[in-house]
Amino acid sequence: MRKVWMLAVLGAACAGASDMRQEGQGEGAGDSRGVVLIRDAQTLFGTAAYCSSPATIDLAKAEAATPEGREIAVANVTRGSARYRLLRSAMHIRLVAVCSQVARRDGFDLVVRDGDIADARGLAVADLTAGVERIVRRSQ
Repeated sequence: MRKVWMLAVLGAACAGASDMRQEGQGEGAGDSRGVVLIRDAQTLFGTAAYCSSPATIDLAKAEAATPEGREIAVANVTRGSARYRLLRSAMHIRLVAVCSQVARRDGFDLVVRDGDIADARGLAVADLTAGVERIVRRSQ
C-alpha cells in the first residue's frame, strides 16, 4: 500500500511540473515557440517544434548553384539513374552543411524549403537563399 501511495504522489508531482512548463511557468519557458510545417516539409537545419528564429531557402536556386546541380543540368543526367541519385545525394549533403553554417553564423535555428512553413506563429521568417548560394559558389 505504501508503494502505491508513493507512486501516486510522485505521479502527481510530475504532472504538476509538466503543467507548469506548458503554462510557461517552468524551466526554459519562453525560450522558443516553434513553427508549424506542411506535411513532407524539407528541413535542412534545426527542429521546427523548438525554433525561435526560422529561415527559408529557395531550394531550386540553391540546388542550381551547386556543382552537382549544374552537372545534372548540363550533362542532362537522366532522372532516376544511379548517377543522378549519387549527384542528388552529394548535393543534399552539401546544402545541409552550408545551410547549417549560414544559419549558425546568422543566428537562425531552423532552415526549411521556401513555402514549407504553414504557420510561423508570429515569428519573422528570413530568406537565406542568397547567403547559401554565395557560399556554395565560393566553395567550388
